[in-house]
Amino acid sequence: MLDLPPNAEAARLLDRMGAMPADRDETLAVRPDPHKHPELWRHLERCHRDMISQMGSGLTGNGYRGFPAFPVDAGPVALHLYVWLYLAVLPRTLRYHAERGIERHRSWETLSGLGPMMAEHRSVHGVGGVGAFDQWCPPLRFRGTEYLPERSNIVRFQRRFVLKPPAPGDEDRADASMLEYVFGRPSRQGPVTESRLAELPQDTTLRRAYVTHLRSGRHWHARTGRIVYGVSF
Repeated sequence: MLDLPPNAEAARLLDRMGAMPADRDETLAVRPDPHKHPELWRHLERCHRDMISQMGSGLTGNGYRGFPAFPVDAGPVALHLYVWLYLAVLPRTLRYHAERGIERHRSWETLSGLGPMMAEHRSVHGVGGVGAFDQWCPPLRFRGTEYLPERSNIVRFQRRFVLKPPAPGDEDRADASMLEYVFGRPSRQGPVTESRLAELPQDTTLRRAYVTHLRSGRHWHARTGRIVYGVSF
């Protein structure tokens, strides 16, 4: 059963997950309601059921599809809907971690990614929430051993996952979504052109890798995987 935390508890959790005060306050102000927002509430219930039922079940042969993004003009309740989803599933997530010996501070290190995601959403789209981003669990990961040193956090983290084969019809290039992921810039329809690449900052190894890879004539692809427990990094 879907049970949203009271606003006072939600505020405390959002603070702990690194939300900026403006993002926290707007989330509380647009709390979804089954009577005022029936269609959004039904979507929230479906997503909640999916997350709870799939927790710990691993990925299917077709990988993980995630939850669809909302249009930027969908309104604040819709754009904050997934924030409330994560708040609703948080107690079950913490219990699941504890049952498997994951230390509480490790859990919060992972969960604290929500606040920065909300800040990035506001920076990229000019509005609060997270709903204009596709929601992935686990999120899109960068597999960049060709460009990044072995000691880099990204390479060390991705070694915890075994990639699933691409699902049928899921071989689409992810150049545009990687553009948004790496540079925080809204992706555009069509290919990423040379003129677009020339506009991009080259201030980190990851950003240079993105541009170098495309200029070599290759493309980025989105993949999913399953975590390998017991692997140190």
